[in-house]
Amino acid sequence: MKIVLLKDVDRNGKAGDILDVADGYFRNFLYPKNLAKIATKQAIKEISDKNKSIERGKEIEHQTAIETAKKIENQTVEICAQAGETGKLYGSVTAMDVSTAVKEKFGVNIDKHKISLESDIRSFGDFECHVKLFPDVSARLFINVHESS
Repeated sequence: MKIVLLKDVDRNGKAGDILDVADGYFRNFLYPKNLAKIATKQAIKEISDKNKSIERGKEIEHQTAIETAKKIENQTVEICAQAGETGKLYGSVTAMDVSTAVKEKFGVNIDKHKISLESDIRSFGDFECHVKLFPDVSARLFINVHESS
């Protein structure tokens, strides 16, 4: 029986794959769990259209990542922090702080998980971080931490 997988199934395939499986396997396992449906022309067309839509979305996201990388590449963001008498910061500068500073300066939203700090920033000075916007798109960003007035 020819089927189209609706979700990834271990040892069988990924969503959108067209497989030939035993009738009982489909009827007793795949169909009740909504993992697959019979491969009709309409079902194949739906999967094809869905895959095209996903690809278009990824392409748009990739272009947006490239534009964002061009905006922030080798730029410097400034972060104000408070420190004690020894010059050590109260707490540390986090990826969330960097994300907020980038949004304020460039108007670009960057998820904090995409910002990679080499180490904890616990003092004043200049630091470097990398922002991975897409699997093949990244940018280098400089951070200047100074004392708040």
